[in-house]
Amino acid sequence: MSVATDKILQLNWSDSDGQVVITPEDEDRFSLRIGRVIKACHAAVEEDEFKGQFNLLLKTLVEWLRERRDVRAAYVTLRDGEFLFLVVRNEAEYSAEFADNLSELDLKIASDHDLKLVKLDTLALPSVSSDGLASFMHPEFNLILRETAG
Repeated sequence: MSVATDKILQLNWSDSDGQVVITPEDEDRFSLRIGRVIKACHAAVEEDEFKGQFNLLLKTLVEWLRERRDVRAAYVTLRDGEFLFLVVRNEAEYSAEFADNLSELDLKIASDHDLKLVKLDTLALPSVSSDGLASFMHPEFNLILRETAG
């Protein structure tokens, strides 16, 4: 197995003081306590895992949408520190069947071990104006989910 040497950082660790000296490519050395280095390594691994889980989440949501003919638009945004799957229906009337289907999707995602790092809430809106929709959207993070031909 070959290792990409451009991804290797030099770490010098001394057992006497618990400090790790980190030497990046630009040779601008800095030191951290060993506990912080371990936490940073765990965070990097979790970040990679999160990216994979987020992609799986998007795939799951798009597959659910593929079956729907009663959805005008669907978004992933942020609310209260979690992702929000925001579904805008074609109609203004409440549909118990639609609410049940969305709840089943929510439960499926929440209980999926492969999505354990992704926190998601779901919300269905009736057909609303752009201003009404904007009140549910995060000011900086919004994804619209659309199926592309192909």
